Amino acid sequence: MYQLVVLITVLFLSACSSSVETANSELSRRQTIPADWFNTGQLAGGENKLSAEPLISIPKALQHILKQAQLDNLTIKMALARLQISQATKQSAQATALPQLDAVLGSSREQFIWADEKGVQSQYSTNFRASWELDLWQKLANTRAATQAELTASEFDLAAAKQSVMGQVLLRYLDIQQGNELVYWSKQNLARQQRRVKMTAQRLDSGLSSTQDYRLALNSLHTIEADLNQQKLSLNLAKQRFNLLVGRYPSTPIASTNLEIGLPTLIKVISPNKVLAQRPDLLVAEFRLMSAYYQSKAADKGHLPDINLSANLQVNRADFSQLFDWQYWLANLTANLVQPLFSNGAIDARIKQQHARQDLALAQYQQSLLTAWQEIEQALYTEKLQRQRFIALKNAYTQIDNAEKRTLANYHNGLASSFELLNIQTRRIAAKVNLIRSRFAILSNRVNLILALGEPFPISSEIL
Repeated sequence: MYQLVVLITVLFLSACSSSVETANSELSRRQTIPADWFNTGQLAGGENKLSAEPLISIPKALQHILKQAQLDNLTIKMALARLQISQATKQSAQATALPQLDAVLGSSREQFIWADEKGVQSQYSTNFRASWELDLWQKLANTRAATQAELTASEFDLAAAKQSVMGQVLLRYLDIQQGNELVYWSKQNLARQQRRVKMTAQRLDSGLSSTQDYRLALNSLHTIEADLNQQKLSLNLAKQRFNLLVGRYPSTPIASTNLEIGLPTLIKVISPNKVLAQRPDLLVAEFRLMSAYYQSKAADKGHLPDINLSANLQVNRADFSQLFDWQYWLANLTANLVQPLFSNGAIDARIKQQHARQDLALAQYQQSLLTAWQEIEQALYTEKLQRQRFIALKNAYTQIDNAEKRTLANYHNGLASSFELLNIQTRRIAAKVNLIRSRFAILSNRVNLILALGEPFPISSEIL
């Protein structure tokens, strides 16, 4: 007994002398962020919360599509598979907290020689074994904490995938709506121009217009036709991308593509602390940093000994019926202390590896923070300027539309040339296209702002 105590003491002291100091994993560096984000010159004394109104109004028919996209989208299915892997990994790690129990039933048949005679002997055995590793140094506890943090990260990763897919579906739906409007107005312009070509032909026959006027009118007509075909191509591409996002065949017909999404109200003030607490990708990076921290702590204890306890209850008999007689059963208890003495640098390499992974996770978390701040500030700044641009374009279109009507009347009366009419017509078409694109740019930017804030999309609880 004395020799065993001396041996354990020597092994423990050698472990302490070879242990590596645990790195300080507290995050001392802090990101400098504003107390609040204000939009449109809002004073700092304003209300520190988002408006009670939804950040964007989503028609119910589109909400059903968004719900279906969460079931059929492949990106979400991959995130769900990663979550299931993390759940299994955590379950496997949690099993180390309890003893392992095994039962073995064996049978053997072997030859032997006795008095120069060869014989055959049968042997039957039963063994019940319990083993348990004592976690005195908390290595297993650190590993379990790491798997729990990774599981939480995977849960937020799934939430981030769902949020991202919903945002992409909305953006593609807005592309479809924009394409529909552009096609509609191109058809209106085409009908207008067809009437003008017919009118110019009549004026040509009457000697009131030249051949050049007629050719310019035809040129404008064919240009509008070309633009219409291009817009139809863009619309078809937007529909295919939309179908792919919701897990459908690219050419599947899409119902209800004319649902109106109105311009949302302007956001006044946003709290960064709320973003930190709810944006899924930030929470993923945070919990993966936590997982790396616990893995690093477990690796730091690699030079410490492992202590294992085991208990066996077994019987070996030539007569099978004696296996059920408890007087033949034998028990033993074993305690093992396994101290690493030479690993050819493998333990130190693992320590360096886990520390490097922790540094990587920290850098990724900081990068995620900076990216989030940039996305939010850019979306807020863009929304402010896009609204100003929309108002300016709306006023510009009103003026050019009135000017075109006046020029057309003058052209009928011979007071304006075909060049003047063609020029103002081209400007009016460009102004309308810019106005349509500007409106949908505001809506698309609002979707990006919702994603940047980590706010949930307003989906009715009845649909969810």
